[in-house]
Amino acid sequence: MKKVIYYIILLILPFLFFLLIEGILIFFNLGEQKVDVFIEDELNSSHLILNPEIAKRYFQSELITVKGERDSFLKRKDDNSIRIVIQGASSVQGFPYGNSISAPRLLKANLKELYPDKILRLSIWE
Repeated sequence: MKKVIYYIILLILPFLFFLLIEGILIFFNLGEQKVDVFIEDELNSSHLILNPEIAKRYFQSELITVKGERDSFLKRKDDNSIRIVIQGASSVQGFPYGNSISAPRLLKANLKELYPDKILRLSIWE
């Protein structure tokens, strides 16, 4: 019986920890609470881009926040397209090699060979 209680506590403890941390963040009003992940592209109103301010939800210092790439995609997905959003941080963006070797660009190049008739839109979501 003690072993069952131990395993129940073991499973519940991480959830309680993160609930406590989230409660502390909300109580002290740390981070911006209402930040949209994707916003309308200023250059093309029919497209969306990753909100460059999304990191401010978690980090308030300008020294820490990372600006995402400016990949845009259509608000409404075409029937003939595949939409993939890749979530990650520095390694997804290609660190330390730069934008040309980022995961979305490599995936897009490989998928372009497999599906030449499809329109591919890939974006990074940190």
